[in-house]
Amino acid sequence: MGGNALKKYGIETKRLNKEEYFIVAEEIKARLLKHFKKAEPVIAYANKEDFGDLDILVCDSRIENLDMLKLINDEFNPNAIHRNGEVTSFDYDDFQIDVIKVKPEELEMAMHYFSFNDLGNFMGRIARKLGFKYGHKGLFYVPSIDNKYVMKDILVSRTPSKIFRFLGFDYYAYVDGFKELEDVFSYVVNSKYFSSDIFSYENLNHINRIRNRKRRSYQLFIQYLEEHFPDKTYDYDTPEAYMQRASVYFGKEFMVEIDIANAKAAEIKAYREKFNGNRVMKLIPPLQGKELGDFMRYINTDDVFVKLIKDTDTDNMDEAIKKMYLYYSIRKR
Repeated sequence: MGGNALKKYGIETKRLNKEEYFIVAEEIKARLLKHFKKAEPVIAYANKEDFGDLDILVCDSRIENLDMLKLINDEFNPNAIHRNGEVTSFDYDDFQIDVIKVKPEELEMAMHYFSFNDLGNFMGRIARKLGFKYGHKGLFYVPSIDNKYVMKDILVSRTPSKIFRFLGFDYYAYVDGFKELEDVFSYVVNSKYFSSDIFSYENLNHINRIRNRKRRSYQLFIQYLEEHFPDKTYDYDTPEAYMQRASVYFGKEFMVEIDIANAKAAEIKAYREKFNGNRVMKLIPPLQGKELGDFMRYINTDDVFVKLIKDTDTDNMDEAIKKMYLYYSIRKR
């Protein structure tokens, strides 16, 4: 995705004009439909003049068990194949093809997310600001401990129309499509929850900062904001407030899972406050590095010790750790 996945293999791919692109798209789709129940190219804005790659979604009930590398190699015999998670890239007549495999229940959501260049990526930034994660599989809530220890994502919705509206977007405007890339930018800015600063590179984490600096659409969006909306801001509420709105808007079924996850997060946090590397090093100075890690893993994977830590109150934790280390030392001899 982005047209650069094959460079590491020494493959220089070309860009195609609109007419050439749609011919190739139909050829690839027809050949993929021999192997998948559905194959759909993502949607581009109407006046896009040329293309650096073809993103095409494929889905089938057998999707998780298919060997994508073998399937692509047997069908297309490319010079190079690159797999990155659910995306398999290969060259076809010197043009890059990105085949994105999705489960049948994810196809509609994935089409909405991947279409119109980086629109899904931009929407994801707004979702993050509200305390959610938006991607090609849907809208998720991500429980965490002090914004650090990420737990299992909890699905909130896979219904595009509801997700768009919850994130402050006009869904009918999306369905009408966009003529120019700048129309996509304008659509993002018109979200109820838009704020220019959440898209600046300095406010991205390291991974997203590196990735988005390489994406032409993201670079152009930043330029667009600097020229037209450098200071547009929104006064955000708390993540808890948006969670309550989500429970009303999407229904409260997923809140049961969230309550369970939050309870688990609180349990993990309490455990780590009582038993952690910093505390152990202060009590047992020789322990550090690999030796510290070995001790921590030993204790954390022993059900008896885990229960002991959970049952011991904070005031008596230091003494309990010393006794656990003594037992550990005897076992190691």
